[in-house]
Amino acid sequence: MKKIVAIVLILSICPLFLISCGESKEQKIKELQKQVQAEQKAKEIAEKKADKTKSIFNLWVGIGFALVLIALIIGVAMGSKTRKDANNKSPERKANAKRE
Repeated sequence: MKKIVAIVLILSICPLFLISCGESKEQKIKELQKQVQAEQKAKEIAEKKADKTKSIFNLWVGIGFALVLIALIIGVAMGSKTRKDANNKSPERKANAKRE
């Protein structure tokens, strides 16, 4: 009889320990879920910043490319004008050279 009472007491006390242990696990799970959510928000923010940085970089690359093309066109125009002016002045120089 003593053994039966002891076993019943032990079996009735064991679930109390199991219940008390289960709450801390649930709390840990909730804390971990909060951490995961915070990390996901941080990841989203980082991705947004990366996208913004990439778009700004692409904008500057485009501006640089446009400036290079403009400089090339201006250089070609200046060279063409200089060559044309040089060709137009050549007969005058030849005439001046003959006079001397």
